Amino acid sequence: MAHRPGAKIPHDAVIAAKEGRTTLYVCRAQLSDGVHPGATDGTLCLIPNKGSVVEATEYEIAAGRDYSWLAGGWQDAVAAGLQHGRTALYPCRAAVTSAGGRNVVVVGKSYRTGMHAGHCYVGYQDHEVDVTTGFEVLRSSTAARSR
Repeated sequence: MAHRPGAKIPHDAVIAAKEGRTTLYVCRAQLSDGVHPGATDGTLCLIPNKGSVVEATEYEIAAGRDYSWLAGGWQDAVAAGLQHGRTALYPCRAAVTSAGGRNVVVVGKSYRTGMHAGHCYVGYQDHEVDVTTGFEVLRSSTAARSR
């Protein structure tokens, strides 16, 4: 679903993380090499990419009640983007340690295959952070229940 900054967040938007009073939702936007997942609070879609964080003003917010986060596996993972027209990208989230020593949950993208498999690239303080352990991937709860 297309979203404009400042427009109302869908009532069933997929929640990626909460930090204080701020709720982040799963979003995706077109970049030069494809559609990438990221996170939004309803203003911009923030996408980790090539070492930094890209701010997209035109984006979609994932919606639906049938999603959950899965640690340690790819079963029923939901692809939300495509890089170079062939590589699926999956929303992921991970905790990073802030300068104050607090764990902060941040959102980004992950690859299931290829040289980046097993990595969750998240955006934190204008930088792309590579997380290799302890991250979660968005999955379809319906697919999990239908087995």
